[in-house]
Amino acid sequence: TKREIRAKAQKRPCKGETRK
Repeated sequence: TKREIRAKAQKRPCKGETRK
């Protein structure tokens, strides 16, 4: 779906991934 493609394009880090 377009929604999924847009979310992947933005690549928002999850709460646990922001620490990386």
